[in-house]
Amino acid sequence: RSLHGESRATTSSCFSALRRRLKAKGFSDSAVVRIIGSRRSSTLEVYDKKWRRFDSWCIQQQLDPLQLSPAQLAEFFISLFEVDKLRPITIKGYRSAIARVYRLAEASWDPGTDQHLSGLLQNFSLERPTSRRIFPNWSLELVLKYLQSDVFEPLSHAPRLRQVQKAAFLVTLATAGRISEIHALAALPDCLRFNQDGSATLAPCSGFLAKNQLPDSAPRLISLVPCPDKLICPVRALKIYYQASKSERAMKPHLWINPKSSKKATKSLISSWIKSVIKEAYDWTAANSPSVPLLSGPPAPLEQECRVPGPATASPSDSSKFSPPLTRAQAVTAQ
Repeated sequence: RSLHGESRATTSSCFSALRRRLKAKGFSDSAVVRIIGSRRSSTLEVYDKKWRRFDSWCIQQQLDPLQLSPAQLAEFFISLFEVDKLRPITIKGYRSAIARVYRLAEASWDPGTDQHLSGLLQNFSLERPTSRRIFPNWSLELVLKYLQSDVFEPLSHAPRLRQVQKAAFLVTLATAGRISEIHALAALPDCLRFNQDGSATLAPCSGFLAKNQLPDSAPRLISLVPCPDKLICPVRALKIYYQASKSERAMKPHLWINPKSSKKATKSLISSWIKSVIKEAYDWTAANSPSVPLLSGPPAPLEQECRVPGPATASPSDSSKFSPPLTRAQAVTAQ
C-alpha cells in the first residue's frame, strides 16, 4: 500500500518515540536532549522525515514501530521498493534511520545488522542496479555560454538576482560542493578573503560540519583560483556579488542572501537559483540560437536535487586549490 496519502498529523517523530523510551529508563531531560542530538542536525532532519513515513506505514498496519519483527520490517521495505518505486540506496537510508532509533531505544534486535534484511536489500540492488552518468543530461557548455550573455553581463550592473545566480552556480561548479556546504559559506572577514593573486579563500560558518567530516576536525578551507576567461570566473562573480550585497547582508554572517527578502538564503533557494540557470539557458539558446542543436538533451527535472558536477582538481576535503570551470568540450578533451 502506498504511503503518500497518509496524513503526517497522525504520525510521531523519532525524537518523541526516543524521548519516551529514554525517560522511562531514567535518563534526565538534559541527557535525553544530548543523546538524541548526537548526530548532525541535517542528519536528524533526514532521519525524522524517514521515521515519520515509517510510522505512517505502521499505523496503517496497526503495528508498534518500536516492536516490529525482522519479517514485518521487511514488508515495509518491500512496500517502498515495489509500490513507491524507491531506489535501493534510498531504502538503505530508511534502514539506517530505523536502526538508529532501535539502538538508542535498546530494542531486542538491530535492523542495521540483521542478515535477512541485508539479503533483502542486496536483492533490491541486483534487481534495480544504480546507473551512473559520467556527465549530467544537460550541457555545461551551453549554460556557461548563457552566463556570458547580456542577461548577466555586465555583471556589476545586473539585477541582484542575476548576480547571486551566477555567483552561486560558478562557485558550486568550481568547488563540487554539496548544497549544504555551499549554503554554509560565510561572509565574515575570517571566512571570506580575496587575495592579491586573484584567488579567493572561503570557509563555512562556525560550527558547520560537512556530511563526511568528523566532529573534531578543523573547518575546511576552499581556495578558488581565477579563471582566464573573466566572464566565467567564479572569483570575479563572487566578488561582484559580495560587494553588491553588502547592504542587504548587514551583520548577517552568511554569504548567500535572498535578494527579495534580504534574509539568509535557504538551501532550497540556492538550489533553485542553480536549477533556474540551467533551465533558462535552454530557453535562451532556443530563442537566440535556434540553429544550435541541443546535443545533451533537455535539462534534468527541476524537482531533482541539484548537484552540479564540478571539475575540481582535488577533493574539497584536502583544503587545496580548485581549478576554474571547464567547458564540456574541454572536460571531454582532458579525459
